Order: sequence, then C-alpha cells, then structure tokens
Amino acid sequence: MRSALFSVILAAILLFGCLQTPSTPSLSSVDSSASLTPSPSLFVPSPTLLPAASSSLPAPSPSLSITPSPRLFASGSWLYVLTGYEKPGLLGRIAATPSQGLVVDAFKQTPDAWFSNDEVAAFKQNHSVVLAYMSIGEAEDYRFYWKPEWAANPPDWMGNVNPQWGSPKVKYWDPAWQTIALDYVRRIAGQGFDGAYLDIVDAYEYWSDEDNGERPFSDASFSGQRNFLDRDEAAARMIAFIAAIRGAGRNINPDFKIFPQNAQQLADYPDYLDAIDGVGREDTWYVGYDDRNAPGSRAVASDAERLAYELEPLRKIKAAGKTVLVVDYFDPVQEEEKKDFLQKAAVEGFPAYPADSRKLDNVQSPVVPR
Repeated sequence: MRSALFSVILAAILLFGCLQTPSTPSLSSVDSSASLTPSPSLFVPSPTLLPAASSSLPAPSPSLSITPSPRLFASGSWLYVLTGYEKPGLLGRIAATPSQGLVVDAFKQTPDAWFSNDEVAAFKQNHSVVLAYMSIGEAEDYRFYWKPEWAANPPDWMGNVNPQWGSPKVKYWDPAWQTIALDYVRRIAGQGFDGAYLDIVDAYEYWSDEDNGERPFSDASFSGQRNFLDRDEAAARMIAFIAAIRGAGRNINPDFKIFPQNAQQLADYPDYLDAIDGVGREDTWYVGYDDRNAPGSRAVASDAERLAYELEPLRKIKAAGKTVLVVDYFDPVQEEEKKDFLQKAAVEGFPAYPADSRKLDNVQSPVVPR
C-alpha cells in the first residue's frame, strides 16, 4: 500500500516538474533529413540556441561535442574559416557544423580553384547564410585577377604594400579596380553564395590620412596633387563602391547580401546603412592576440573607452535592423576569456565567433560556460 502511494506521489512530482520546466530539444533530436530554410532577417536573435522541435536544423557531425546554452547563444553563432582547406576533413567539418552563418573564401586556396556550385550547396545544408570573403581595399597576388608584371610595374591604382599581410593598397574608386571587383562579386553570386563578406573597407580611412606615405596624385575632388582624399569624400566613394558591389550581385541573385568587415564608423553616413545587410567586426571585447605576426601574444580585454567607441556604431547598425557579427581572437588556452566574450556578445544580440588563430584555418567549437 505504501509502495503504491509512494509511486503515485512520485509520478505527480515528476509531472509537475515537466509542466514547470519546458524541455529543450538536443542537437541530436533535430530532424536531419529536413531542408534548411534561412531566416529572412538573417542571424536573427532568438530566445534559445535551439529551435522548437519542429525546426529543420540538421544534426551536427557525430564527432562534434557541442553543449547548448540558451542564454549564451541567444544571438546565435557563426563560423569564419578562410584558410587551411587542404587539411584532411576540414571542409567536411565546416559543412557539418551547424551555424546561423558561414564565411569562407570563394576559392580552395589556388587562383583558379573556385568552390563549385555543388560544394556551396553542401555548405548551405547546415548554415542559414553562406558568404564569400573578398578584399576590396587591397589587391592579393594569389587571386585570379593578379598579373605577374604588377610586382615590378604596379598599375596607377595600386598603392603601398601593407607590411602585415604583404598586399598592396588600392585606390578603390578607380574604374580599373572596380571592374575587377565587380567581376569578382558576379562570380561569387554565380557560385551560389548568399552574399559577399567585404574586407579592407577601412581603406577609406587609409586614403584620407595625409600621413599614409603614398605618392601624390591628381583627383577631381581637389586642385593640384596630394596623397589623400578628404575624409567625407573617401567615405562617400567607399559607400558608393559597396552599393555597386551589392547591385552587381543582385543582378544575379536578387537577395544577394553584403557584409562589410570593420569600418563600422561608416554608420555615421545614412547611405551606408542602405547599402548593407550587416557587418562583421574584429577585436571588439578582446584585442592583442596575433599568432601570425606576434607569437606568444595573448588577448587582453579592451579598456572602457575603446569598448564604448567600438560598441556605439555597432549598436546603431543593429538598431537599423542589420546583423552584427563579431569575432575576437584568443590563444587556444584562454577559455575563460572566450566564455566572457561569448556572453557579452549574447547580451548585445551579436552572433559571435571566438577564433583561436588569425589564420582562420580551423573550426573553433563554441565554448560553453559551466
């Protein structure tokens, strides 16, 4: 009799607990056979990392161990992998790791080996939005457009070499460079990418700095010769260039997306917000880690003044209905700092990626606080 009564009471307690605490489906419980339907608003913050049980998010690779945290991933996650594709299994892992967004190169690390349409489609199975990286403020000597003779005899639109990356600056407003870039983005759209992730957009700051060390040049915006543009003129030309890139992509895919990286201060110009769908930002909460150029460095927290300067335009961009992606870089052992970064990005509603190398040559699994 006591045993039966105890069973009834225990069942009631368990039932009451289920009613009070909604269950969250595990990654392995999501239907892996369904197709992925991108959110029209892109990377939209959601109250939980995982969707309801009826969602079509595919299951991850069985080899990956990801523990979801609703609060931490309230703003979603993204992946940013630009190199290392020759590593065994890396491309498969990129495709198999679910995220709201993926940024990859358009190439498999050689000047003419573009990702095929089928390979891009494979990426889309587990990623709502797949963007292709392209630099619009520097030329890269390993790209399809590069001509060997430019090394000794650079064209007039090419400037000084960035010593950190070995890539020459370009006068991004020059018609010859813009022809190259627009052809580039048309190819990206033709591959089936959802959009382009534009780097070196902050070249407008470089070309508005009279101490940039460039040779003087003539320009319709000023008389005589000098080596820089007025800041507003440089910004206006960059914004017009971004708008032209978006237009070229949308001639092929009417829903083609544009995500510039860094240069978030362009949000002060209203036309900029009309020309983009979102932005990416590096080094927001943590700075200083550079395994490529400064071995042994560690990420350190931004001071309050710098952080306020960084966040003000990012919040403005988000308030305008755009997506803000953030990536900070850490020594692989800095797990506590990664957790702090992810938590703070989640509070802001920014999809976040904690990278453990500026080479961006691997898939960094999310770090979940215990």
